[in-house]
Formats: sequence, structure tokens, C-alpha cells
Amino acid sequence: MIRHAIPCALLTALLGAAALAPDHAAASEWEGVFGLEAGGGYSLASLRSAASPGALNGGAVRARLFYGLTDALGVAATGQIAWFESRRPIATLEYEDETGAMATALGYGDEVTRTRLQDLGASFIYTLDVLRVVPFLAAGVASMRAVEEAAGVERVDHDVVLRFEIGADIAALEHFWIGASVVFDVFLTQRAEIAGQTAFLIRAAVVLGPAKLGHR
Repeated sequence: MIRHAIPCALLTALLGAAALAPDHAAASEWEGVFGLEAGGGYSLASLRSAASPGALNGGAVRARLFYGLTDALGVAATGQIAWFESRRPIATLEYEDETGAMATALGYGDEVTRTRLQDLGASFIYTLDVLRVVPFLAAGVASMRAVEEAAGVERVDHDVVLRFEIGADIAALEHFWIGASVVFDVFLTQRAEIAGQTAFLIRAAVVLGPAKLGHR
């Protein structure tokens, strides 16, 4: 719970700052803004199998290229990698009983020593305001590649996910922004053992195009 509380509190503070920003705050016109962002944070993945742990904890890193189409609407292309702790899934094991007959019982299967999610995605970004603090919502799709390794055997699955994001950016400098966001992934196809993912990200962006900071 503590790990969840820290990024959530930071995001809440950013959104609150946007709501309380004074009328004379410098404005950032979103239209024409072109930037490159990098970030990282904490990721939580849920599993679809009842014979596995309920959720996996890990880290995430992301790169994103974004462009403002209008003062409120933008587009983005992202690449993200998340990696998670090892786990021992529960499995049905076969054994020979005292009569020599084969029987089954529940036990731990081979340890999954590596779980990694990699994806490439595209999304629309909708900004809620154009103050120096810019809250936003985003939605899009991503192609997800899930890699797991157990007993030296690697399994690779490909899925399509629907992605939602809520966050805020602060124009700390004209061409340097910082921010935080929460990303939710909903799997549209279900080949991997992962059923969903939530990532808490801290981000920094270099604005390559004109930021056009001015006053309202």
C-alpha cells in the first residue's frame, strides 16, 4: 500500500496545483508542441490464472514521442518495458502412489524466473487545461510482447492492449517539462498469463518544437 500511496500522492498534488493555479499563470499552447519524453516507475501486473499469485510487482521504463494537434488534442507514440519478480505458480503434479497407480495433487510448478512486458503503442492525448501545469487524459492501443522463462525454457506471447492514462505535466522551463501519470492496460487478447497492468510513472520531457509559453 505504501508503494501505491507515494506515486498517487504526487499525482494528486500535480492535479491539485493545476486546479489552484492563478489566472495570471503562464500558459502553454499545446498546438504545435513536439517533444520527447523518458520516464520510469513502479508497475503492478495482475495474472489471469487462479493457480498463480494474484499480482506481480516490478519496475517500468518508458519513452514517448508526442505532438500537439490543437490546444487540447495531441497524439503520442510510446515504447514501454516492465519487468517483474519471479514466482512459483501452483500446478497439478502427477505422482505414483503406494499401489503403483498414478495420482495427481496440487503443488508448486517450475519457478518463473523472468517475466517481462514490452510494448509499442499509439494514443490520443486530451489536455484539460493549458496552464503551466497541464493535466491530461490519454487513450490508445499497444502491441504487447510478454516474455516468461521457467526451467530454462522461454515463452513469448503477443497481445493487444487498450491503454488509458491520467497525469499532469509541469512546464518547469520552456523546453523542459516534468510530470507524473498512472497508466492502465486492459488486455483485448489473452495469450499471455498477464490479465492487466497498472504503472505509476515519473517523467521528464524535452520539448523540441516551440513551446510558445505566454500569458492568458
